[in-house]
Amino acid sequence: MIAAMKSDKDALESALYEAQQLNAQLETKKEQLEGENQELILKKENLMGEWMDILFVALEARKKCLIFQL
Repeated sequence: MIAAMKSDKDALESALYEAQQLNAQLETKKEQLEGENQELILKKENLMGEWMDILFVALEARKKCLIFQL
């Protein structure tokens, strides 16, 4: 009986250790992905800003073309 309980305790401790290791790995991966996500958000914002600049230039050029056609 005591030997069975010790065996169960050892198995539980082993499972706990493995779960803690997996948790640490997942936390590390989560932090990495959060960092990558933040970088992508910044890149997206920069691209949107560049796109707005290009759109503004294109609209201004279109206005000039319309004015010269008058």
